Order: sequence, then C-alpha cells, then structure tokens
Amino acid sequence: MHDEAPYFTLFAGIEQEKLRKSGSAAALQAFETAIYLIALGRWPAVITQVYLSIELLLRAHYRVPVGESGVNGAKLLDRYADEGKATQALFNRSQKLRKKRNQIVHNGYSPKDDSDSRRLFIDPAVPFFQNLLKSTIEVDLYDFPLTSEHAGHWFWENYKKCRCAAKACENAGGILSASEMLLFDAACRRVVEQAGRFESFFSPYRGYLDAWVSGRDQEAEFLARQANFEEFIEQFIDPSEVYILEETPCPVCQHEVLLFNASYSPENAELVIGVHQVGCLACRYLTQNEYIIGSYFNNAQGSFAGGVDYHQFRLANDHVITW
Repeated sequence: MHDEAPYFTLFAGIEQEKLRKSGSAAALQAFETAIYLIALGRWPAVITQVYLSIELLLRAHYRVPVGESGVNGAKLLDRYADEGKATQALFNRSQKLRKKRNQIVHNGYSPKDDSDSRRLFIDPAVPFFQNLLKSTIEVDLYDFPLTSEHAGHWFWENYKKCRCAAKACENAGGILSASEMLLFDAACRRVVEQAGRFESFFSPYRGYLDAWVSGRDQEAEFLARQANFEEFIEQFIDPSEVYILEETPCPVCQHEVLLFNASYSPENAELVIGVHQVGCLACRYLTQNEYIIGSYFNNAQGSFAGGVDYHQFRLANDHVITW
C-alpha cells in the first residue's frame, strides 16, 4: 500500500483500519467509480468496473496478489462459493456477470448491452459485493454512509426499491430500460454532486442526444421529456390533477415536492386508490412507470390539495434545481 492514504470521495468515511488487507482500498475505489459511471449513463463500463471491484475484494479476502500466476477471478469465485460464503443462487447469477464482463472486455459493447448491464448491476453485482465486503473487511455496504450518514441511508433504500422495480419488470417479461432505473440514476447523480464532483454537469438533454444519435428512439423520447420538463408539464399535465403529497418525500432529494396524478375513492375524496403519475420538480423527473410507482410509492400517503399552480410552487421552493 502507498504511504499516502487511499483517496475516496463517496467512501471517504471508511476507517483506515478496515483497509489493512491489500487490495481492499482499490476494490472500494473501483466500486465508487462504478457509481460515477452510472451517473454518466455508461452502463456497460459499469459492469467492467464493478466486476473489477469484486475480483480485487476476492484477492484481498484470500490474500492473493494481483497478477499471481494461475489464479484468476473465476477460480476465486469458485473457491468462495465452494466454502459456502455465498448461496448457490447468488453464485450462479455472478457467473452471468462474469460472462458479460468478459464479453465487454474482449468484444466491446453497443447500446444493446445497456439493459443487461443494468440488470446485472442491480443483481447480482451489488448483492455479491455486499456479501463479500462483510466477509472481507466487516463493512455492511447498505449501512455505510456515502457522502454523509443521511446520504448512505436514502441511497441504499433507493437501490433496494429499484431492485424491486427491476424484479417486477423481469417477472412480467419486460426488458429493463432507462425508465425503470430513473430514480436510481438520479440518486447516483445526486451523491456524485454531493461529493463535489460534476456540479451542474448532468443534463437530461445530454442523455437525449446520445440516445437519439444511437437510434434508441424510445429512450430518446423519454429523456427528451426530462430535458424539457416545464414544457412537458404545461402541455400534458392538467393542473386540476396535480397534487402535493406532504408525507412521502421524493426518494432522491427527500423534499416534499412530489406531484401525483391519482384516482380517489368515490366514498372518500381524500382516499387514494390509484397513483398514475409521479414526479419531482426539484429533481425534474416525471414518470408513469408501473414498476417504479409500485416499488417506490405503493405506501404513499399524506394530504392532497388539488389544482396546484406549479409555477407558484416553484417560486416558493428555493431548492428547486434549474438546468
């Protein structure tokens, strides 16, 4: 290890004593970089980086130096599973991650790899890294603060709900797309911004251009709505159907700035029986994705005031982000 302490931005609070095993610091740095890549929308590159973090942590776990002849990540994965430190189901899923990583490293990638990369990061990459982190340096990833203790809590809660949305989409035979990952992508951008990197850099318009040039028409249309958020609301949202949900904060910014298009019980005008659209003016997203709504907002509750003038509401909230 270098004389100078390893540098982190998201995992800055890690105790140096936890990093005494050679390679453990590099593993955390690789995982941290994967979060940065998610914020930038480079999903296939996320897979190579998160697999690197797993292999480095396996080497730290077994004290196998990088480059030792005859010992690669696949053999270390097998050894870890044979010792019963990961369930057989998790190990089997990790093999799909390894194969996708090899494909990307040896053959490159195309936009068609984005969906697989999203799915493999959500599961098994994060659960396997979490399992390995606890075994190797006794750190619980889901309890670990990122830029702050609060950030760590909401970020990993966001991830868990995203995993539920991804599972629901997969169980319904769907293909995991940008829309199912919307709020987790936003969470990654937020923690990177909180760490003091790329302030005001992230614009949905950049993602729209990339999707449009690459021929991903459906994704381009989705991102274009985010890029022209105010215009989209003015054109498509009926003010009488806009509500402020006071007791269920946005999963990304934690402010009470959610908008709902909801249906109500005929017997009780204040009882919500169906949520159709949800958005946040501060984070600039609006979605009617059933998997996101089902995973993130299935227990939504609070007071609802109809006919909100969102322009007046924006002026009353200084934290609203403009692009």
